[in-house]
Amino acid sequence: MTPIQRLANALGGMLLIQVVLGGAATLVGFPVDYHIVWGILTFAVLLALTAMSARSLGTNSIIFKLSIAVVIDFVVQGILGFVALPTTSYMNDVVLIHLTNAFILAVLATTLISFNRSLAPIEASAHAASTAASPSK
Repeated sequence: MTPIQRLANALGGMLLIQVVLGGAATLVGFPVDYHIVWGILTFAVLLALTAMSARSLGTNSIIFKLSIAVVIDFVVQGILGFVALPTTSYMNDVVLIHLTNAFILAVLATTLISFNRSLAPIEASAHAASTAASPSK
């Protein structure tokens, strides 16, 4: 398993913990600070994965482009979360949108993990071949 694949798998586990912490904060009054701090750590891992994908696979790779989509959705998720933060009722519309977007984020992240398992070796070989074929500057 490559370092990118390991990082993608770690990201999946971190997102699961993030959802659990968010649910615990919303439903049983667990401190939301843990959800926020864990979200920041998860975002840092996502940025590291995106940077590694760009370096190893190139910016034209499907995995890199999907990583960018996950980063954008994660930023939207964070904005929604901070907008929902001052609410007192978990039935608030923003909280519902935040939760719904979490499922979209989970689908994107799952696709990213799957692509890292199946496409990363192929894209890495293609990127290495195209880098070797192009003249150096």
